[in-house]
Amino acid sequence: MHRARPALWAALLTALALLRGPPVARAGAGAVGAGPVVRCEPCDANALAQCAPPPAAPACAELVREPGCGCCLTCALREGQPCGVYTERCSSGHSCQEPPGEPRPLQALLDGRGFCVNASATGRLHAYLLPAPSAPSEPRATAGNRSGAAPETANGPDLEGNSRRTDKVIHVE
Repeated sequence: MHRARPALWAALLTALALLRGPPVARAGAGAVGAGPVVRCEPCDANALAQCAPPPAAPACAELVREPGCGCCLTCALREGQPCGVYTERCSSGHSCQEPPGEPRPLQALLDGRGFCVNASATGRLHAYLLPAPSAPSEPRATAGNRSGAAPETANGPDLEGNSRRTDKVIHVE
């Protein structure tokens, strides 16, 4: 038998490790109802102690949590201001919507090209603003109510008793 070279074995083991994927990706693979891959740290006293003081009342009409897993408070975006998946949240009663007629609505929200609009008027105006797609090339999406209040079904324990915190909700129709 030929003696195997250590470099060849190292390359083979590295390739196998890369094919398996990172441990985080494997943790939820194949599990039904495994939940989100990215888990937010809790907003406990230690996390809140690291926050800067919230903006003063005259500068900001409404305070909301920062985007993503943020615990700290920041100003909510007002109606008509640009928004997206990674921007500050829209104020209460508003949601981030892609521009009317946008051919790639999800991409527009990912790129921050949405606008805060009155959430109650959105449903009524949607049929008039957007033509019915013949063959959708991308799922229809909105960034949901970005006021920090996620739908009741998105928060709380899942079926397995694991606590979940949902900061951003994307509705796909």
